[in-house]
Amino acid sequence: ALRARAIFHVKVVSPLRFFANSDALGFSPADKGTVLDKAYDFLIRAKGDGSLLMKFDLDIFEGALDNEDGTHAYVAWNMAQRNQKGKSVDGTETVNTHHLAMSEPFEPEDADSQHTGDETKALLQQLAEGSLDGMVNSPLREHLESQDGKFSAPCSRF
Repeated sequence: ALRARAIFHVKVVSPLRFFANSDALGFSPADKGTVLDKAYDFLIRAKGDGSLLMKFDLDIFEGALDNEDGTHAYVAWNMAQRNQKGKSVDGTETVNTHHLAMSEPFEPEDADSQHTGDETKALLQQLAEGSLDGMVNSPLREHLESQDGKFSAPCSRF
């Protein structure tokens, strides 16, 4: 269960938190339909196949938003996350901490975790289904184009 939650956090929750809180994007809450529609569309697919979320290089929000000046704030944030560095345990070298920490849920080296693939897929499907239910049965629905939400019209610059 922990492996599935870690994967879901990295692939869905963390990016959504970025989009919700980033000053670098320069868009209003009414513009979030673009991002939520990408999440919704992907979660529909993941509900039927949890293995879609198990790809380390997967980015379900790729190309979701650009700044008015053409820069890609999300791409920059995502690259910064992937390139985080820290000191090794003994302090003698600098290592890419994100890759070390995040590769384990996706490509487990632990023997016990290697045998959790089917369970992880099933849990990811349940997480996707629960998230979809939360999107459709909450005020977020008003931002989803697929649900004919009243705030779903994308911002003119997207």
